[in-house]
Amino acid sequence: MPLEANAPEDPVPLLAALAETALRQGKSMWIVMADDQLLPELSNALDLAARPLCLVLPSTDFTARITLRASLSLLKSRLNRAPDPGWQEVWDAQLRRISDKNALWQAALTWSAAERADAWPAEIAGLFPVRIAPTVRALPMGLGGADLLVMLQNEPLPGEMEPFLANTRMLVLNPPPVREAFRGAIAIADKELQLRGQVEAVSRDIAELELELATARGEIAEFSRRYHEVVGRRMTELDALQAELALRMAARAPDDPQAKVEAEEAQARAEQSRQEERRYREAAEEAAVRFTPSADVKKLFRQVAQKIHPDRARDEADRAWRTKLMAEANRAYRSGDAATLQEVLGLWREGQPAEALLRTDDSLLLQQLEKLRARFAEIQRELDALYASRLYELFQAELLAQKQQRDLLAELAAQVDAQIAAAEEKLERLSAS
Repeated sequence: MPLEANAPEDPVPLLAALAETALRQGKSMWIVMADDQLLPELSNALDLAARPLCLVLPSTDFTARITLRASLSLLKSRLNRAPDPGWQEVWDAQLRRISDKNALWQAALTWSAAERADAWPAEIAGLFPVRIAPTVRALPMGLGGADLLVMLQNEPLPGEMEPFLANTRMLVLNPPPVREAFRGAIAIADKELQLRGQVEAVSRDIAELELELATARGEIAEFSRRYHEVVGRRMTELDALQAELALRMAARAPDDPQAKVEAEEAQARAEQSRQEERRYREAAEEAAVRFTPSADVKKLFRQVAQKIHPDRARDEADRAWRTKLMAEANRAYRSGDAATLQEVLGLWREGQPAEALLRTDDSLLLQQLEKLRARFAEIQRELDALYASRLYELFQAELLAQKQQRDLLAELAAQVDAQIAAAEEKLERLSAS
């Protein structure tokens, strides 16, 4: 029999805590609610490190598809990055889950990349340890296989729930005593309100991905800084020595065309290394602050991206204003500047015209949805390109080395130092002969 209890006046913190507890205990969970009304708050209340492991699906099919694709993209991205402190075991468990369900994972990624209206793969919810949705969305996806089932209902349990009563640990939370809207007193039938809700839902997903992209860029920029300081300057020195060696060898064999070609190529590499080193030094002087954003800064940036995103603009002037604010927010996030992020939010609120609070033309809301969906695809491409880069492969190798108590950059520096010593020794022999 299910355990029944009264929900607190604000059930969101309780539900978020239950989700985090399930993740830390290695349990799978469904949280099923009567409608979509608490989804925005619950999504934002989840720990940032836990959010990619939670599938939060609204009832509207169009929005649910975008949300599911965004959730898969966020999960895929986070699997490429180091877990937040304290969440290593949880993410190790997720890696095992993905390995056990690899065929489903690959099918999900293929479906997500296609961006067609095809039905999503069956049992796709099983890729996420925690699944959160209204009843009308959750029941068709099937509630079997979850260790825990939490129901926040304002009506008797649907008859379709009967098969799960005997096989699943269930907690039924009665509706909050104060939230009349949650009790169904207000039914959202207005099309504009529905579209506004869809824009809000998609904006939350885009904000999660904007945060993911900004974080990945910051991480790779920080790694690039460390790489150039430890290895890059040595590589510049090595390329210069090898160019000198190639010139010496070409001078000794003036009739050898291959030696001339090798000397020219070595000179080009050395010049490219010098230019890259110069650009790095200039960039390092401009960005002296290291990338170490706190959880609070991450939440602030997500809030900015959700509220101020340029694709939610009402017209070109509004878009220009939002774009300027987002650029400032990105700079603030890169330097971990919470005060500036707060200031950006304040400026945006002050700059909102009164008419923005009035009813909005349906066609504008549909345009915003389409632009947000296009931005989602753009972020996906940028993340895929970043994770496929050679620099990110080195970053991943450094993370793996750290787990093995090794310093990858120090090892690479030692290898380059040995090559420099060998090149210098060869130059000395050439000078002496």
